[in-house]
Amino acid sequence: EGRAVGYLAARDGELAFVISDSAATTAESDGAVGITLSIISDAVARYNDTARLGESVGRYAPEAFLDDSFTGQLGSTAGLSEEIRLTRTAPDEPVRYQFALLGMACLMTMTLAIGAISESQPNLSTLGARRCLAPLPKWRILTAGFLAAWLVSACCMSLSFVVIRYVFSVGVAGREPFAFLGIGVATFMASSLGSLIGALPKLGVGSKVGISTGMTCLLSLFAGLYGQPAMQLGDMIQRELPLLADINPVRQVSQLFHDILYYDSLQPFVRTAALLAVMSIVFLAIAALMLRRQRYEHL
Repeated sequence: EGRAVGYLAARDGELAFVISDSAATTAESDGAVGITLSIISDAVARYNDTARLGESVGRYAPEAFLDDSFTGQLGSTAGLSEEIRLTRTAPDEPVRYQFALLGMACLMTMTLAIGAISESQPNLSTLGARRCLAPLPKWRILTAGFLAAWLVSACCMSLSFVVIRYVFSVGVAGREPFAFLGIGVATFMASSLGSLIGALPKLGVGSKVGISTGMTCLLSLFAGLYGQPAMQLGDMIQRELPLLADINPVRQVSQLFHDILYYDSLQPFVRTAALLAVMSIVFLAIAALMLRRQRYEHL
């Protein structure tokens, strides 16, 4: 029916490994299939070599079969392969959950920036009205609120990481300084997104917080926060639609810690941090443009 990958055939005392044309085509495009077929082929070749060696020894030096050391080494595969680890530490599903939770918590801190920006808008708060009448440049007021929100967010998330690291024993393989650096980048992005949502005109603080909460919960689904099915969904999107995965802030924040934990090189960490920095710049630019165009007829 065309579904067989291949078969083994006994020919003249040896095994032959035959694969189908479809399997050969698949092996050229799918590395995993190619590796599997190569392993089987190597095992068959090893079997045939051992059989030929045993036949030759039995014909010319049969007394060698009385030597236990010889028979023990005949056909032995010791030393032909070595178990290696592709990552610095073994992947662990609970660790992935904790990092996804950290990403969600980090994005939730955007509510601080939403509050800070909303309080600077005269049509949303009396404090904003008084600030608008103060002899201060508007950009200073907004910058002070943004930096204060970022500082508080970074402190809160740093404390959360300490709890995850030392209470729940989810480490980063001795790279704690890079983890705190990643928290700084991640909270900066969250504060930038919060500033963008906070700059939305004609919406109250409650509505803006509701938007941010709903957005965070939805994006956390694709970061693998809600169990094994969510993790599989996130992996599928990463594999089939990588662009959607790249623009997911929650996934990128959790990816920061995966980069620190699993990769020997810091290049993946730098790439993810740079991507979050680009997001931050875009969010801040849009927020600044929206706030600059807001005018009020009366306070």
